[in-house]
Amino acid sequence: MSQVPRTPYITAGFSTQTDLSSNQFYAGVLSSGLIVLASSKGAACDGIIMEKVKGDTDEGAIQLAISGICRAKIGDTVSEGNYLITDTDGTLIPDDAADQFVVAQALEDGVDGDIIGVRLILAPTTTS
Repeated sequence: MSQVPRTPYITAGFSTQTDLSSNQFYAGVLSSGLIVLASSKGAACDGIIMEKVKGDTDEGAIQLAISGICRAKIGDTVSEGNYLITDTDGTLIPDDAADQFVVAQALEDGVDGDIIGVRLILAPTTTS
């Protein structure tokens, strides 16, 4: 359980036609005007999915954290201060190469499967 205080973060509202009910705190991306789970390592991301949403062909509303401090699901061992990128399953992992899109910075240590506090960055980087 995250020990980082719950600090206000800014969200943006989008729509989805995807069942994201098991993907709260994962990275989301905008695709054809709808939010889907991030599925490319190190690729650009639009924010962190902040609620459990079961979209279908009727489109469901979804909120993404786009700025501030929030929680995120991690997919590898993370140390406080690590810059984090998306993995192929939508979790965040440590930045391991140049020219990847940094989603956030870890505010605490964690291991695969943990939900930790992060500071959102959402910017490309040229360092590893």
